[in-house]
Amino acid sequence: MRPEVKAWLEEALWDLENAQLMYDNQRWSSCVFHAHQAAEKACKALLFSLGKTPWGHIVSVFFADYLQATKKNRDELIECAKDLDRHYIPSRYPFGSMDIAPHKLYTKKIAAEARCCAKQIVELARQELQ
Repeated sequence: MRPEVKAWLEEALWDLENAQLMYDNQRWSSCVFHAHQAAEKACKALLFSLGKTPWGHIVSVFFADYLQATKKNRDELIECAKDLDRHYIPSRYPFGSMDIAPHKLYTKKIAAEARCCAKQIVELARQELQ
């Protein structure tokens, strides 16, 4: 595995662990943010493995690019990626989408769904890159 691919995958796994830690400590918005980060970094690892240089933060675009390049179909994970993308700004910034601080907006259910989506994407990347 090329060094940049390994580094991105390791960071994805680290962020997934952070998402779990935040979930276990009822830090719902932080859990969601780290879930997004984990999926983003996993997708970047996948694209770097193909010789591409991804830029930005849109998980669904990265994942769709990977699937298109490899001729694979994982529509259920595209939906997960889109769900994570919806949380990139609002999970971190007050007034990111509503007039409320993120830690007051996010719930256990939202965090659990985001964590599950990220876990599936990271696991797929781990398997693909072995």
